[in-house]
Amino acid sequence: MIESYQGQTTSISFFTYPWRNSLWGMRQMRDAYRKFEGMPGLQFMKMLGSGGGDGFSLWPNFRQYGMLTVWDDAAQAVAFSQSNLTGFYQRAKTSYTIIMQPVKVHGEWSGNCPFSPEDSRATDDQPLAVITRASIKPSKALTYWWQVPGASQSLTQHPDHLFAVGIGEIPLLEQATFSIWRSGAAMKEFAYTNKAHSKVIRQTRELQWYKEEMFARFAILATYGLPEGHQLRQLKLPHYSL
Repeated sequence: MIESYQGQTTSISFFTYPWRNSLWGMRQMRDAYRKFEGMPGLQFMKMLGSGGGDGFSLWPNFRQYGMLTVWDDAAQAVAFSQSNLTGFYQRAKTSYTIIMQPVKVHGEWSGNCPFSPEDSRATDDQPLAVITRASIKPSKALTYWWQVPGASQSLTQHPDHLFAVGIGEIPLLEQATFSIWRSGAAMKEFAYTNKAHSKVIRQTRELQWYKEEMFARFAILATYGLPEGHQLRQLKLPHYSL
């Protein structure tokens, strides 16, 4: 059972609302910190908006929101998803939760590293989730957004990319990407050989776009639900019903 995993556990949920409930969903993003911060076992929490279109548009998606939480162990992450998020997904058109074990991380988020990788049996032939996050310097925002769409398009078109969405705390400046790959090997192949992605990585170093950045990989422990419009391309993951 997933609940038996004792190491630090990360949960990320996406809620897509019908238009009639979109304003309600937006308010939950504002109120969730007050409602949930300080819960026993909760180490880190971020409420996130998302991009329109394929998830990487400059224009926000006012129907889709995300919640990222980090817990002492898997039992707490599962309990939170099964009880405290009930209101979120009952009003949503679709909801999708991924519970994960951090495998590798470097960088910081809001001045700290929220993920603590422990010994993992994850291998390159297993599905992998990735979070990339950056705080963009305001003076560099224009050049950053001029270059990123090409790399985002190459990601979503990759045959071993299974799910991806652009998320963030502050439009244009506090940005992140969450993605799921068929395998760790496929993710590495994209990261190191894709021309558009390699160009962005090179320009990141040369142009110093970021005030802060972070890259984290995760082994997937369980998923609940499905995101809107995605079949996850026959992804074989441990799946549970809420």
